[in-house]
Amino acid sequence: KKNILLIIVLTFSFLNFKAQDAKAVKKTIKEANELFEMDDFKNAEMKYLAVWKFDSTNTELNLNLAICKYKLRELPDSVLYYLKKADKSTNPEAQFYEGKLFHLTHQFTSAIEHFEQYKQHPADKREVNDLEIDRLISISKRAEDMMTHPHKASLKNIGNAINTQFDEYVPLVSTDEKTMYFTSRRPGGIGN
Repeated sequence: KKNILLIIVLTFSFLNFKAQDAKAVKKTIKEANELFEMDDFKNAEMKYLAVWKFDSTNTELNLNLAICKYKLRELPDSVLYYLKKADKSTNPEAQFYEGKLFHLTHQFTSAIEHFEQYKQHPADKREVNDLEIDRLISISKRAEDMMTHPHKASLKNIGNAINTQFDEYVPLVSTDEKTMYFTSRRPGGIGN
């Protein structure tokens, strides 16, 4: 009889503890979502990670973590880790960010496929419009072409009138191709 009573007390205590944990998790998610909406991705990420320890399979949580990490310019592998867990998310933004990540890692065909999949979602369910997605697809296609057929360029010293022992960079040629402007770290310049 004492054992049954002890089991009932322990079970009740455990369930009460779990209920308190659930409330704390919901509160943390709410706080993280508010920070996320304010573009405070660093603090939102910290809150999401605290919740992730309890629920690493939640697709929306993984998506928001991936977006935080992307916005904080973390390494693509760390972003992709969470995006893969969010891949089955009904939120179309998972496709969008996978497209962005694949572009960053020079997987242009995959980037284009994900942008195309993103476009298949109704426009009112997406954050990015068709015009911007078409632009990103065009950029990925151009990047793929440039990587496949790189431009061969050579650098040439123009002579002492231009090239010196100091740093010179960012040359800009006028549209008539008669004038070149560039930045220089020569003594006596505007920044010195």
